[in-house]
Amino acid sequence: MEHRAIEFRRSSRWLAVLVLTVYGALLFAASDRLTIFEDEAFIIIMAGRNAPSQTIDGFFHGNVLHEHPPLYDLFLSVWLSLTDAKQELLRLPSVVFYCLAVWFIGASAQILWGRRLLGILLGVAWPAAYFLGPPAHWSAFAMLGIAGMTYGYLRWRHSQRTGDLLVFSCFTLVLCYTNYLGLAFVGVLGLHFLLSRPPAAAIRQAAGVALLTLLALLPLLQVFLRILVGRASAPRSLTRVAAEGVYYAWAIPVSEALAPWHAPALLALVGLGLLAWLAVRTREPLWILGLLASVYAAALSVGALNGRYLGLYGPWMLLYLTGLLAHTHRRRTALVGLLLVFGSGWLGVITQKWPATLRYQEPWQEVTAAALDLSGPGSLILCNHPSVYLYAYYQLGEKDWPNYPLPWFPRGGRIFAQAPEWREVVKDAERIVHVRSVAVKDGEREFEAYLAEHYRLLESQRFLEDDAAPLKQRFLTNQLNVRIEIRAYERLTESGAS
Repeated sequence: MEHRAIEFRRSSRWLAVLVLTVYGALLFAASDRLTIFEDEAFIIIMAGRNAPSQTIDGFFHGNVLHEHPPLYDLFLSVWLSLTDAKQELLRLPSVVFYCLAVWFIGASAQILWGRRLLGILLGVAWPAAYFLGPPAHWSAFAMLGIAGMTYGYLRWRHSQRTGDLLVFSCFTLVLCYTNYLGLAFVGVLGLHFLLSRPPAAAIRQAAGVALLTLLALLPLLQVFLRILVGRASAPRSLTRVAAEGVYYAWAIPVSEALAPWHAPALLALVGLGLLAWLAVRTREPLWILGLLASVYAAALSVGALNGRYLGLYGPWMLLYLTGLLAHTHRRRTALVGLLLVFGSGWLGVITQKWPATLRYQEPWQEVTAAALDLSGPGSLILCNHPSVYLYAYYQLGEKDWPNYPLPWFPRGGRIFAQAPEWREVVKDAERIVHVRSVAVKDGEREFEAYLAEHYRLLESQRFLEDDAAPLKQRFLTNQLNVRIEIRAYERLTESGAS
């Protein structure tokens, strides 16, 4: 019997490897359907332009380039050098990181409930992973940190071996040097450890490793405290806090591919209701949900919730759902609930009809190609969106990375500039291509007034109609009816100006 059990565990492990290999290949193949969005483009440009020593120097001197620690940026810088920054390979590491994160979720489920394959299958079925896994962004790397840290913690609690505690510590450092919110996940696990009444030997072990880990994290604290104070002091109404809390609690299991205000969302609501009903009747995995809710509430209270951070909650959510399926006495009901929730999300992914955000659909590659076609040598391209600068780097075949976000710089015989600095470069431009996105900035209003006086409009192209624009215009200013618009202008002659 023991030999059979060992063989079953081995076959289950190899089956899990096969599932993740096939899934990773499919996820990577489908990743080109997602545009390189704003944050992703900015991170890639910075990683390509700055040597690792520059990134480290900027971080330790407080002049941070991003609102996150530099570990992923350092890795990406090395990856870009090794692959010659090939566009088709930008997202490969993130796909691998997410698949490894799912593997550790399955390994944690194996420790807790003997359900490795179930945990992995849930990680594969999670619709939000389609958006949060592939991008060349810190999200998948942070998910790996959380999943690996959780695995190390659970393995140590079962074995009490120092080596397992060191695994926990290593993944803790990876997580915290990738995203500041990782400190909240570590703190919540530490609180769980103390409340579980550990033996004295475990406390001594944990204290020693915790001290070393804390010393290794000291360089983070100065920047972290500055960002935390800035976020916490920003004025926010209770209505907005409540709305954000409800919306992102929806988006984590369902994904932002399906907005909760569209009719198909009713299916997901029914599924969430079923899972909530089962949750209060299934106590065994409820502690994981409590840990997740604690981090979520802390992030919500300091304004650290947005679409970029949703992936961080994935590993614990998936681990909890594995435990729920493993322990509930109404497994069919749980499966129906999960099918409704995840299936609704995938329906939104496949159809692209009811998204809550258009961030991943904005056609920046086509927009950049159109802007380059409308311009020419000596033209000025004015745009505030980093995705245009990244796609232009690839489409023009340039060898040097763009100097974004510097005020202006030459590229492919053209001048690229952002809205606030248009006065420095506009005087010599015979033709101007203005790329506008989402909201019109204050500097762009002044720029458009100047164009109306000194230039004539040659052509206008619009991309991706925004169905939610009328609603946004009731609460926000300067909103466009489309996500992106390109306008090409030509300087007026003296007779035309008169």
